[in-house]
Amino acid sequence: MNTKKPANTPSNPKPGVKFLDQKPTSSQQSDRNPKKISSKYKDANYCKSNSIEVFNEADRCFKLYTKNDPDVHRKDTAKALLKILNSIKEAMDLMNLGTYEDKLKNYYLTFNGSVYIYDICQFLRRSVYSSLTINFLASAIASLECHLILLGVKFLEWRVKLYLEMAQIYEECGSLTAASRTIEMAIKKCQDLKDLEESDPPLPDYVFKIFEKTLRLLRVQDVKYKLQVFKKKFNLMKNYLFKKSGNLPGDGYKKKVEEYFANDKKARILAIVESLRVNSSKNFNIIQNEGKSFPWKQQALISGVLLLFKL
Repeated sequence: MNTKKPANTPSNPKPGVKFLDQKPTSSQQSDRNPKKISSKYKDANYCKSNSIEVFNEADRCFKLYTKNDPDVHRKDTAKALLKILNSIKEAMDLMNLGTYEDKLKNYYLTFNGSVYIYDICQFLRRSVYSSLTINFLASAIASLECHLILLGVKFLEWRVKLYLEMAQIYEECGSLTAASRTIEMAIKKCQDLKDLEESDPPLPDYVFKIFEKTLRLLRVQDVKYKLQVFKKKFNLMKNYLFKKSGNLPGDGYKKKVEEYFANDKKARILAIVESLRVNSSKNFNIIQNEGKSFPWKQQALISGVLLLFKL
């Protein structure tokens, strides 16, 4: 029997980029060994000094790398930025192992770490390496939600910003279903916090405005991604979002906008504009010429105009 491999088959194929909802390969799990991280944990003071040292080094290296290559065109720049992200993620994972009291002492360091991750991921999004930032953004969100203080209303807008960033990266990578699920999760987290705050009335005006703003942004994105997912997977989505509607998404899209934004005129306009903005955020040409031939977009536009007349 001939067991010789074909000439064009690599002996050690490189693993592809994995999204958050996919199981990583064994090679990708090697740098996330929880035992390796837990062996380094000592106390809150050690985590504080370690995090400050890591953040200072990250700040120094980040400025140096982006100064020489601000648009991250070079592969070595991307690798260097990923190394910085890994060091920050490891420092935040170490803080997450602490007790409740230890986390309270260092909650501001976890917040600062998420800011560093967000800023670096913004630079990587300028290049072809944006898909590599998803795991770090997800880790930053998980670290924020491990702390009782950072789960409060005060930091809700920042957590929503991270969710939106991750959803946009999924969209750039062509994974619209993952982007839609990310927004759904963010809406659920926001709604759960809102229900918790409303259990102790009255709700202060500033808190009410924070919830109103964040839910408006998330629901606008939810309508946008569901419309795009429907465009690609009509047979799967018609029984979920657009049931009892026609063969085109116009009627279901119109009902969803009216359901979400019955008394919010500003949000209704935002939802219509965002839903028609379907190109990658890296594209400055929002509507390409070939977009005029999309039947689903024509139906969404007609439904949007009808909704605007109701304002």
